[in-house]
Amino acid sequence: MAKIRDVYEQARKELNPNISAASLRLLMVETNNFKNYADLDHNLEKEQQNEDIFWKMFASLNKGVPVQYIVNNANFLGEDFHVDSRVLIPRPETEELVEQVYRDLLFNYRDEPFTLVDLGTGSGVIAISIAKRFPNAKVYAVDIDYDALKVARFNARRHEVDVQFLIGDMLKPLIQQGVKFDYIISNPPYIGNLEEIEENVFKYEPLIALEAKEGTEFYEKIFADVNEVFDEQVKIYFEIGYDQKKKLTKFVEKLPFQTKFNFSRDLQGKDRYLFVSLKK
Repeated sequence: MAKIRDVYEQARKELNPNISAASLRLLMVETNNFKNYADLDHNLEKEQQNEDIFWKMFASLNKGVPVQYIVNNANFLGEDFHVDSRVLIPRPETEELVEQVYRDLLFNYRDEPFTLVDLGTGSGVIAISIAKRFPNAKVYAVDIDYDALKVARFNARRHEVDVQFLIGDMLKPLIQQGVKFDYIISNPPYIGNLEEIEENVFKYEPLIALEAKEGTEFYEKIFADVNEVFDEQVKIYFEIGYDQKKKLTKFVEKLPFQTKFNFSRDLQGKDRYLFVSLKK
């Protein structure tokens, strides 16, 4: 068998210029059962494991298939999660959202019990990450797509956390059960114009998890029903489209509650998060 260095250099020469070198390196890591890029760099003189499998996967990568789908793995906040074409690949922006939720939870509920729901859970990375970090939490997760929930349940078992998964449209199944929440967190579909999506995302990732009428359809659904799922107060954390600040501001200002809210930018400087506190 060829050495890893030789296989890697050959693959770099053949790599589609539209594919990132990081994706190729991740493929090398996975097909050699390494933990990370450092492991890869330290073992370049070893023989390539599963060389035939690597080149088969490389062919898919060169066609534009996301590497996370090829290896059925995505890293989120340092943890590995199963992903495939039934769910979106988690993004760094969503990691930022969860880290901000962590900070708030540590300040308000470090050891105290609280109840939280992740709406539009997809692969379950948000709900599972919070359940793992806060064993004092009662965590629910909702998705309208049964296939996505199968992935999320698999990830919950893999990480050995207790999350209650429900199928349904945003808050509807929770209202039926009469559950009340301290926190709501959601990265819902928020793309109003699918022409804005990159070609490989449009081609391979589930559109049901991306597209929303007017871009704000699901935020409006949540706010329309939120009165039914909290008693005195609730905090809501949203990931949003970079161009939705003005529209969402007008919507939130009309809510029939004592309302405090603010927007936050992602690491790219784009308006990406909306935090809302509601009191009756």
